[in-house]
Amino acid sequence: MVKASCSSESSALVNGVPVAAPLSRVPAGERRSVVSVEGPGRAELEREGLMAGSVIVVLARTPLGGPVVVQLGRARLALSADVAAKVSTVASAAIPERR
Repeated sequence: MVKASCSSESSALVNGVPVAAPLSRVPAGERRSVVSVEGPGRAELEREGLMAGSVIVVLARTPLGGPVVVQLGRARLALSADVAAKVSTVASAAIPERR
């Protein structure tokens, strides 16, 4: 039997394991760890520092499919909804910090 726990859509757990959510669905104010980046814009995003293991904070989401603004270190990036949908994330506490 699979147990699902969901305090918010972006921090759902299944059997105690965090479920990845696309960046396009993460609410503003949440701190997330990037699990993967897919699609044709992957190389460009990696040059900007957005790659698996990166920790980001969602600063703003605009309605009706507009851009998602994230903070990555000291930089701010605005990603189209299509690009944000290809960035898979989990709650940042779900992945241990790098040392």
